[in-house]
Amino acid sequence: MKKIKFIPIEIKIYILFCVLVSIISRIIPAFSRETWEKFIPFTGWSSSSPYMSSLSFVIFLFFEKNHFRFNMYKTISSVLLILYIYFGIQGIRNYAGISYNNPYLEVSEYRFVWVILIPALWILIFVISAIIRHFQESKTKHNLIEKTI
Repeated sequence: MKKIKFIPIEIKIYILFCVLVSIISRIIPAFSRETWEKFIPFTGWSSSSPYMSSLSFVIFLFFEKNHFRFNMYKTISSVLLILYIYFGIQGIRNYAGISYNNPYLEVSEYRFVWVILIPALWILIFVISAIIRHFQESKTKHNLIEKTI
């Protein structure tokens, strides 16, 4: 439990988000196919793929004893999210509007929220938190140097 205490809050929230999305994306199709078919036009077939993949790399958070482990996890998660955004854009761009009344082929006009905006928001959170942490650490190091002089 001590190691979990030192994980930055943005990573804890992201992991919780990944767990929730992964569980929900597996429970809904198992219990109600009709409900799942209503979600597919908004989320696509692989609505939880980058998040489930990110969960497989959580183990890295418990190996290193410095902030490298957090940066490595954020980098891996960001790469997965960038790939998800890329393929989401391709899916939206290549949609010809023909669904043959099949919910698995439909693309909602709001799909960009799930496949572009939400992953981009997580990447932005990772980048901003890294910048803030960098400036806090450099300020702390600067103050320590001034005190020793």
